[in-house]
Amino acid sequence: MNRTRSERISFRGARSAIVAAALTALPASALAQSQGGYSSQPYGQSQTQYGQSSPGTVYNPGAPPSSSAGDRYDREQTANSDKDSKRGLEFFYANAGIGLSVLGMQTFSGNDLKLEKTSSTGPAFDVGAGLRLFVFTLGPRLRYHQLSAFNLWQITGELGLHIPAGKLDPYFTLSGGYAFVGSLDQDVIPSSSNVSSNDVKVKGGSVGVALGLDYYIAPFFSVGGEVGAQALFLKREGAGTAENPLADSSASVGGNLLFQGHVGFHL
Repeated sequence: MNRTRSERISFRGARSAIVAAALTALPASALAQSQGGYSSQPYGQSQTQYGQSSPGTVYNPGAPPSSSAGDRYDREQTANSDKDSKRGLEFFYANAGIGLSVLGMQTFSGNDLKLEKTSSTGPAFDVGAGLRLFVFTLGPRLRYHQLSAFNLWQITGELGLHIPAGKLDPYFTLSGGYAFVGSLDQDVIPSSSNVSSNDVKVKGGSVGVALGLDYYIAPFFSVGGEVGAQALFLKREGAGTAENPLADSSASVGGNLLFQGHVGFHL
């Protein structure tokens, strides 16, 4: 009987030890499950880590960005473009160009000047400078047409409208001013006139338009090109005696096409 009672006491002690061990192991198991990746968030709410949507939304990698994200992207691209061009405000410019000139002193009129040759082709050179205020430029220009039969000088003023686009600067100009023939070949003078080419003076005015494009290699230096067209309103003064064909003065309307490249400096 004493043995049976002793066995019962031992069984109860063992059962108590097992229960105590189970209660001790339960919190450790729960902690291990939490560390193993089980989320403590309620069901139906997703985590807001990178690449996942906020609570209540479904993440769709193929969906277009929201309008706020698109606006932010546009602002960043604009800022990067301005940073790349490195162009600031410009107040002064100077440029020099060389190109091909096709010029006729009486393109839009008959043989009013009474000269043997009034059309010619050759190189043209010019220099210009002026002020720039935002998109507008204003300044003088000196141009020399070194043609095969004669040469012609121009002193004009230019008003330009520019459209800055990063390192590119397309523009449109209007010009007007004074034009005069510097010298004529003797072959241009009618042989029957007996007048020296140095005694024949041709001068007048001009108006023109041009389209061009500049590329800013640096904020202070650019290269570019332009195409221009001009109308020339010229008058030849009378020369020689009354018997020669150039005795009376005459007038004409001519034209000029110009294809040119240039370099520019900017401050």
